[in-house]
Amino acid sequence: MAQPAKGNGFDQATLQAIVGKIEGNLADLLSERGAYMQRCRVIREAITAVYDDAKEHGIPKKELRAVIRTRELERKIEQTRADLEADEQATFEQLQDALGDFGHTPLGQAALDGARRGEALDSLRQ
Repeated sequence: MAQPAKGNGFDQATLQAIVGKIEGNLADLLSERGAYMQRCRVIREAITAVYDDAKEHGIPKKELRAVIRTRELERKIEQTRADLEADEQATFEQLQDALGDFGHTPLGQAALDGARRGEALDSLRQ
């Protein structure tokens, strides 16, 4: 282990080497981030071109984007379920069943919340 310098308690050469390594790694990271962003830009441009092509075929962009986003969210939901252990999946399904057919949707959740508020008001009135 390097001996600390007398003045400030740190070996100047060791400290400079460590700081240099960290700064070099940060520069590498920044370079990689730039290359990644450039690759992503090319892909985003390709996606935009497909949306433009869809528009030329009479498919409205806004609605198509909504369909794509919905499908992406559905895949995330399914992955969330798949990430559960088998016993956790069974409990998840029981919870979903207890909520009813539409309990897992925003509209169904709003209906359940409304029903709960109504029950709470009823109990206060009694």
